[in-house]
Amino acid sequence: MGLLPDATGSRAVLIGTSRYTHLDDLPAVANNLAGLSAVLRGDDSWRLAEEHCTVVADPGDWTEVLHAVRAAAEEATDTLLVYFAGHGLLEETRGDLFLGLPDSQQGRSYTGVPYDALRDVVLTGRPRRHVVILDCCFSGRALGTMNGTGAIADQAEIEGSYLLAASPETSFALAPRGETYTAFTGELLRLLEDGVPDGPELLDLDSVYTALRASLRAKGRPLPQKRDRNTAGRLALSRNTARPGAARAPAPRGTPADPAPRTAAPKQAGGPPAAPSRPVPDHGGAAPGTTRKRRGWVPVVAGLTTFATLIGGMTWYAKADKDDDGPVITLGYVDRDEGKAVAYLWRELLERRGYRPRLEEPEQDREPSELFAEQAEGSVDLQAGARLPGDSAHLEQDGGGLEDFGPWFRASTLQVVVPGYVEGVETIADLGDKNPWDGWLGPYGSTAQREPDESSAVCEKELASKYEVAFDGHSAALSEQESPSDLTSAYEGKRPTAALLRFPHWEFTEYELTTLEDPEDVLDCGNQDFHVMGRKGFTQQHPQVAKWLKDFRLTGDQLGSLEYAVHGAEDADEDPKDAVRGWLDRNLDVVDKLAK
Repeated sequence: MGLLPDATGSRAVLIGTSRYTHLDDLPAVANNLAGLSAVLRGDDSWRLAEEHCTVVADPGDWTEVLHAVRAAAEEATDTLLVYFAGHGLLEETRGDLFLGLPDSQQGRSYTGVPYDALRDVVLTGRPRRHVVILDCCFSGRALGTMNGTGAIADQAEIEGSYLLAASPETSFALAPRGETYTAFTGELLRLLEDGVPDGPELLDLDSVYTALRASLRAKGRPLPQKRDRNTAGRLALSRNTARPGAARAPAPRGTPADPAPRTAAPKQAGGPPAAPSRPVPDHGGAAPGTTRKRRGWVPVVAGLTTFATLIGGMTWYAKADKDDDGPVITLGYVDRDEGKAVAYLWRELLERRGYRPRLEEPEQDREPSELFAEQAEGSVDLQAGARLPGDSAHLEQDGGGLEDFGPWFRASTLQVVVPGYVEGVETIADLGDKNPWDGWLGPYGSTAQREPDESSAVCEKELASKYEVAFDGHSAALSEQESPSDLTSAYEGKRPTAALLRFPHWEFTEYELTTLEDPEDVLDCGNQDFHVMGRKGFTQQHPQVAKWLKDFRLTGDQLGSLEYAVHGAEDADEDPKDAVRGWLDRNLDVVDKLAK
């Protein structure tokens, strides 16, 4: 059976940054602080006194955060809970996690709270148990530290430790637009306030983990992970209010090691305002605890028997009017749909991470060789649409010394397709006797011809040789007045046609298409991998971005829908930036895995 901590011997420090100078504001964080404070002070949870639940909203510097945690650690004799919500950032050279404060900047750990420093302070004092909740991007770095070396790793191996993470160490996390709370904290609060039907009387860490995983999976959001040893999961966060009579039943609570805990000293005069300065919703009529405590440090003995960590995550929404002074990264592409779409995607992702990406729009008919040459001379940092092996000749001739971050999509294929309404055509060979005078619209369209590489040119020649089917825009059967076809004009008139497309492509999303069989295996010559290429020295200058790019992957459906979003925006003369943001909102699981 779970055990609630003793109220008089327990302390909570809730830290949140909702306003930023160089990063996007996160107004939901203020609501997180109010909601969690109300729950922890309520009768169904820890029943903390107001002075024992410290809220540090928009702290001025990291010493303010660490002083508050240190003071609570010295007072607590049963359980210490430390919570942070805000931007999670990475130190540029080592990739260490630091927690964002109002003036934090990407890559500059001295502008935030280094997680290692927070961890060391948490481990001081006399609490029998420690709970740390991080609701920020890359919060899994804290879990990684615990799994690796250092004090936390050692403590993770003792009996009774419990670690719970909602996002991996390299992933973005989630703050959905229009929601009161961030994704992880909102779900946690819902479970603690509403309870878990058919759950235990007390919602201990194991029960919360199981329920969070099920509910977040149902919503398509990042799933939590856990690491535990023996009985640490019995520490309860709340009564299960979904059980009949839960509010009336007395719950077992821990016994404080010190029956006379020290009282809170009054807040220093002239200190920063205690409560979140933005309006927050009413939570059951109870105002959140708002005391900020500053005290001198006293000698203590660290006696850690349980360390429980719950880690959530948050996505940031870039704002065009932000005057960020982060590192500049230049993105380039040739006029191929996959390269263009992914360039727009990474512009958005880098902008969210505090960088200043610049997208170099290609001139008309820009050749791959030209882009490789621009990268080789250092004027373009990254391109995400290199096709290999199709672009190998250009790479060898014009792109000497470039860094290959590997394929983000493997085995893109050339396919001959017909509209779904076309009947009686199953193989490419069946096209040999079709011509415009039979009602077929031609010559057959080819995105391979519009977005060429060496392999597509070879395949087009082989198609003409093996099947007598031309996709090169020329046909003796057509008069000079007729124009080459595309799927749009074919669908408008419901006319039969065929097209040579490279999969994935936005037209597979736009139209219902049937892929024709290739009995001669001609199209095998068109298989390509899509790679991210960087200029020489990029990894040395931007090691964290290089890691993200090496781990970056998209599925065929994801790439097709991304291309479709970008193409639709351009077709409507709209900014693709908004289309990419909308695509990210609809692909929340992708957001979490993009940098995994």
